[in-house]
Amino acid sequence: MNYLIHEIPTGSNVWHFRHSLDKFDGLCRPCCAVGLLRLPVFTTQGGSGKSPGINAKPPVYVIPLGLSLAETLRLSWRSWPQESNLGTPAWEKPNLQLPKTGDVPMLAGLTWLPRRVWLDDPKGREAKCIYCAREELLIRRCIFAGIGTTKSDAQGRVWHDPHVIRHRKGMVMTPSNALDACDAAAGEWAKITHAILNGEQGAERRKVWVVSFASRQNKYFEAKEFEIPLISATDHQKLRHTITEIETWQNEAERLSKKIQKILRSPEETRQKPSPPREHTEARPMVAALRPHVEAKVSAKLDGLLAGGEHDWEQAANEYQPIMGAVARSLSPGYTSAAVERRRQVASLKPNMRPIAKASKRPGPKKGGDK
Repeated sequence: MNYLIHEIPTGSNVWHFRHSLDKFDGLCRPCCAVGLLRLPVFTTQGGSGKSPGINAKPPVYVIPLGLSLAETLRLSWRSWPQESNLGTPAWEKPNLQLPKTGDVPMLAGLTWLPRRVWLDDPKGREAKCIYCAREELLIRRCIFAGIGTTKSDAQGRVWHDPHVIRHRKGMVMTPSNALDACDAAAGEWAKITHAILNGEQGAERRKVWVVSFASRQNKYFEAKEFEIPLISATDHQKLRHTITEIETWQNEAERLSKKIQKILRSPEETRQKPSPPREHTEARPMVAALRPHVEAKVSAKLDGLLAGGEHDWEQAANEYQPIMGAVARSLSPGYTSAAVERRRQVASLKPNMRPIAKASKRPGPKKGGDK
């Protein structure tokens, strides 16, 4: 039964702080309902005959939030394309099959189930649910069946989920896998916020809810959920300024290790031309190890960054300085004047969030002077 909840390690998955035992641990009925509701949007490839959900690898989902459930539903409805092809939801037609060609109807695509699930009766004595720890009769077994492969059927199928982020020539944004590199998901909050602000400028928005699962096939590595307060679409100047600030933050964070490498090079290495100077390989992994800590602190202040101005982004850049001193002492030990100077320069590094002054376009003197 525990395969229904993505965050619970089961079977041969890596045993970390919590693991579930088949036929021993189980889920309470409310948690079973949560798992069933997740099936259409978060199901991944589960082996032969077990196809993923309609969006294949689970993307980053974004839901507009209102002040009430009714307003949230209305905002969500308004984000759908204005079309008459709504179709039939899966609960009205359980054996619903997706069309092999053409557009997928909206309600059919949002509710289509890639698995067939039959729950067993709650049996045995009361115990704690492996997911929520509620103590009651648990469901420990279910039939969790695929519906056959759909890869060959999807060639001519067209589906546009209204709750996913599209970027880079219409590609759907998927969450970064934090296990691929220690800083792989560090700046994801900035990437997602930038894509939302840059692509939803005409929408009616107050706040959005972001939910994503980093996954590979039927393995789930990391779940993320956070809210982003958005700027009014009518304030175009403020919106464009914030987008520029986020782009600057992303670029500066990526350049940080290169700046350190440049400082660590000796004058002899710098003069080596045209051959490139030696890379100080220790700088990149050290910055990568520190970025998640800084990005987590900065993303917690997202409300102020979006509502504030240059001073708020400057304060965000200052989050790097308490740890850059330790980086400097590690990368440039010694007591020579050159080592001390390198330590000083590395310790002062941080993202440069100040706007770049435009060069003056005053005309220069005419050739030949006055005549």
